[in-house]
Amino acid sequence: MTQETRYGWLGGLSIGKKFAGIILLFTAALGGMLFHTATTLQDQRLTTDVINLAGRQRLLNQRHITEILLTAQGTEADYAMTRGLLVETLHALTDGGVAPLGEGQSIQLPPASTPTIRKKLQEQAQLLSAFSDKADAYLQAKSADQRQELLELNAQIQMAANAVIGALQSQAEARIAHMIQWEIGLGLLVALCGWGLSWFVVRKMTHALQHTKEVMQDLATDDADLTMRLPVTTQDEVGQLMEWCNAFIARMQQAIKTIGENSHALSGSSAELTQVSGQMGGIAEETAN
Repeated sequence: MTQETRYGWLGGLSIGKKFAGIILLFTAALGGMLFHTATTLQDQRLTTDVINLAGRQRLLNQRHITEILLTAQGTEADYAMTRGLLVETLHALTDGGVAPLGEGQSIQLPPASTPTIRKKLQEQAQLLSAFSDKADAYLQAKSADQRQELLELNAQIQMAANAVIGALQSQAEARIAHMIQWEIGLGLLVALCGWGLSWFVVRKMTHALQHTKEVMQDLATDDADLTMRLPVTTQDEVGQLMEWCNAFIARMQQAIKTIGENSHALSGSSAELTQVSGQMGGIAEETAN
C-alpha cells in the first residue's frame, strides 16, 4: 500500500496552530461584539441627549405661552427669547446643527435619523409657526377668542412634542434590541463554528491515531504486511508521527529483505562447501587406494 500525501483543509497546520486559530476566532468575535456594543452605547448617549432636548421643547412651549399671557396682562416677560430657543432647537433636531443648552453651552446634533421623526419635527415646527403668528395677533387685539385659540394650539404643540419623544424612544429601544439580537446571533454563530472546528480537528486526530493503532497491531502479528503504509494527510504532530511510523516499517521491510537475501546467499555457499567437501573426500579415497 502506497503512502498518501494529500493534505486536506487545515492539514498543513500544527495542532497548536489549529487550536490557536479557534481561540483567535473567539477573540475576534468577542472584540467585534465589544466594538459593536461600544458604538451602540455611544449612539445611545447621543440619542439620550436628543430625547432630552425634545422633552425640553415641551417645557419651553409651556413657558412660551405663559410669558405671552403675562405680557398680554402687562407683566414684562421675554417670550421672544423663549421662542428663539424653541425654533433654534427644532431646527437642530430636524436638520442637524448646534442646539443651545443654556448658560452659554450648546451641543452638536445630527439630522433626524428617520423620515418618520423628521416628519413629526416638521409638523411641530409648522404648529409653532402658526402659534407664533396667532400669539403676535393676540398681543395686539387681546381678545378672549384668540386666547382660547392659543391654548388649543398650544395643546396641539404639546401633543406633537410627545409624538416626537415617542418616536425617538422607540428608535432607541429598537437599537438596543438590534444590538442584543446581533450579539446573540454572532455568539451562536461563533460557538457553532468553534464547535465545528474543534470537532473536525479532534476527529481527524482520533481517526489518524486509530489507524496507526490498527497498523501497529498488524505489525505485531506473525504474518505482518510490511508493504503497508499509513496515509499521511496532515503535517501536524500526528502526521509527523505517521511519517516516522512509515519510515520504521520501511526500515523493517528493508532489514528483513536483506536478511532473506543474506540467508539465500549463505544457503548457496553451504551447498557449494558441501559439494567441495564431497569432492575432496572422493579424491582422498582415490589416493588411499
